[in-house]
Amino acid sequence: MQGQFQADGSLMAAGVEVITTAQSFVSGRVLQVVNNSSGQAQEVTMWVGETGADMVADVDTIQTIDISQVSMWDICFLDGPIANALFNDTSIEVGQRVFIGGSFVNPTFTPTMISLRRQGMYGLFVPGSVTVNNGNAGFFQLSNNGLVGYSVGGPVTVNTFNFTYFYNLTGLSQLQTTTTNIPLVTRGLLLKDPVSGNIEFYAGLVAEPPQPTGH
Repeated sequence: MQGQFQADGSLMAAGVEVITTAQSFVSGRVLQVVNNSSGQAQEVTMWVGETGADMVADVDTIQTIDISQVSMWDICFLDGPIANALFNDTSIEVGQRVFIGGSFVNPTFTPTMISLRRQGMYGLFVPGSVTVNNGNAGFFQLSNNGLVGYSVGGPVTVNTFNFTYFYNLTGLSQLQTTTTNIPLVTRGLLLKDPVSGNIEFYAGLVAEPPQPTGH
C-alpha cells in the first residue's frame, strides 16, 4: 500500500497492491545476478529485509534463489506492456530492491513472480551534471558510495520529470546553478535504460535533507 499519512495517523491510500494469502515472499536488495548465455537471469543473490510469516527466519540474511522458472515480472504500481518492457529477466540488476513471490514448503521456496520496488538513494550532488529538457524534466548525477554506486561503477544518473517532487529545492533549475556537493536523497526506481543499457535512477522525489542545527 502507498499513500500519505493524515493528521490523525491514518493512511490515505493512493495505491493498493494485493498479494494472494496463499503465497509467500522475500523482499530486499539484489547483491548478485547470474545470467545464462542469452543474458536471462537464472539466479539471484539478495539481502532479505522482509518475508512472509512462514519465512521470517530468513530476515537479515543473504539468500541465493533460483529464478530461472519465473514467468511473471512487474513494477510496483505500474502495470501493462511498458512495465514488462522495462523490467524482465534481462534487466534485473545489482542494487535493485525487489519482491519475489512464490510458494514455500519447508525448506523449499519456489518463486513464481518478481516485482521491482521503489527505493531510496542517498548521495552527493555532482556540480555541472544537470541537463534541463523542459521544466523539471531532465537529469543530473549523484555520487553514491553504497550498493547502487558500486553497481553503476561511478556517479548515478538521476532522471527527473515534471511530476517529480522537489523538497527543500525549487526544482531542477536550482541544481543547475549549484556549485557544491550538497547531499541529496532521491526516491524512485532503479532501471536499466532499454536503449543505452546503462543502469539509471528514475526519481519521483528529490530532497535536500534539512541540515542539523547547533544547540
